[in-house]
Amino acid sequence: IFNGIDYRTFSFTFKFTPRSRKESDVVNNLLHAIKDAMLPTRVGTKSIAAYQVPHEFVIRFMKGTKINPYLDQIGLCACTGVDIDYGSDKFSTHAAGDPVSIDATLTFRELELMERTRYNELRASARNEEGEVPL
Repeated sequence: IFNGIDYRTFSFTFKFTPRSRKESDVVNNLLHAIKDAMLPTRVGTKSIAAYQVPHEFVIRFMKGTKINPYLDQIGLCACTGVDIDYGSDKFSTHAAGDPVSIDATLTFRELELMERTRYNELRASARNEEGEVPL
């Protein structure tokens, strides 16, 4: 029995192994920018809190400078989780204290219910230069 559709979620895991302090700073800034973007902003200073919604994300799988037509596309998303594991099984740092290895899992949830028409619109947006869409 069909009970309806739900918002799809996606998780992506990245392994960073910065080799210098400069690379560690880039990774650190990237992860903190994503964490910042996933959080709401409090509006006003009154006792009753009001919040602005967090940033929205557009995720596209690319092949060079074009959308990869062989991978399903994702609708507009919100980041719902940033899980960071410093060092995995063996924690160690460089001399400055920055981790040698960082595993980050980013979780996103679509903000639109994916139904057949929208799915096919996203699929069509991934057409290659010849206007072909894989079957």
